[in-house]
Amino acid sequence: MSADPDFTDYVTSYAGLIFLATASIYTGSFASLPTPKKKKPDDDGYEEDEEPLISEELKLEDAYWFPIIGSVMLLSLYLIIKYISIRWINVFIQWYLSLAAVGSTWNALITFTRRCLGTSRWKGLNYLTLTLHHNQESILRLHYPTLTLSLVPLALFPSVVYLFFPKIMSELHTVLTDVMALSLSHSALASIKLDSLLTGVVLLSGLFIYDIWWVFGSKPVFGSSVMVTVAQGLDAPIKILFPKSKFLQSNQYTMLGLGDIVVPGFFIAFALRYDLHRSSHQDYQQPFAKPFFAATLVAYVSALILTVVVMHTFQSAQPALLYLSPACTLAFLAAGWSQGVWKDMWSYSDSNDSIEQQNKEKKD
Repeated sequence: MSADPDFTDYVTSYAGLIFLATASIYTGSFASLPTPKKKKPDDDGYEEDEEPLISEELKLEDAYWFPIIGSVMLLSLYLIIKYISIRWINVFIQWYLSLAAVGSTWNALITFTRRCLGTSRWKGLNYLTLTLHHNQESILRLHYPTLTLSLVPLALFPSVVYLFFPKIMSELHTVLTDVMALSLSHSALASIKLDSLLTGVVLLSGLFIYDIWWVFGSKPVFGSSVMVTVAQGLDAPIKILFPKSKFLQSNQYTMLGLGDIVVPGFFIAFALRYDLHRSSHQDYQQPFAKPFFAATLVAYVSALILTVVVMHTFQSAQPALLYLSPACTLAFLAAGWSQGVWKDMWSYSDSNDSIEQQNKEKKD
């Protein structure tokens, strides 16, 4: 049985947890940047340098519905845990997220490999192309270097161990859970984007109220905190863990839910894309000023630290979005005020339709 953690154990654990969350948002934000378009040497048209990552947009109506749908799902899980059984829900979520983690881990490994090799070497690799047609129209095109196929076993390893090898999983629980959770986070930040600042503000504001209600407000109504009950009942890679030990050897952990990474991460990634939009070249491969990204990322880290301090001061679970949502929002607004772009930042649209229209105007 491990000894109770002391002050340095807690500091080490929370520092590691905050580092993992911040690194996930940092890398996911850069992965969300649009691929620069370049001209062909012998053509006036534009061609993408890389196969574009299929992205989904969070629009304003989605932001309004997000906390409502989340509340319905959360309450349903709570009622199942309390009055039926969590076993089959856990099995379903474990299988679903494990399968999703294979694809997200593979994509994360591809991104890492490309960064290591560099753009020029990456382009020189042999490519495997698979295209599906329907009525003589291309409906799906996969275009990857054959080298990436060797990464598939590595992508499969965490999920296979998680599902089929409990003994190995017990020894590598923290590492494999974090790999799966962080890969899911990275994939979400890279492929889902806010279409405007207003959407981001509405989303963070709605989830600010959502988090407060289901952590604190639900306790007098249901007899226990709905959020805490569900978080403790679910056994799935929906959180990152870090041992409560300065030697990283403990069966006690600090944890942070993926929602507290991904939701603010959407907003921080939007800030980075807005910084790129304001640059003269709009090419992420070239240096550009990042005042909005820096402001929101520093605000995120500061708010996480504040969450930890308040939690230990009052010895009570804290809804992280209570601190993260206003911190990130106010940081963005303050950066816009100081940069003198108040009107521009509210009118900026990051929707696919808007980007396509801008590219068309450049081409014309």
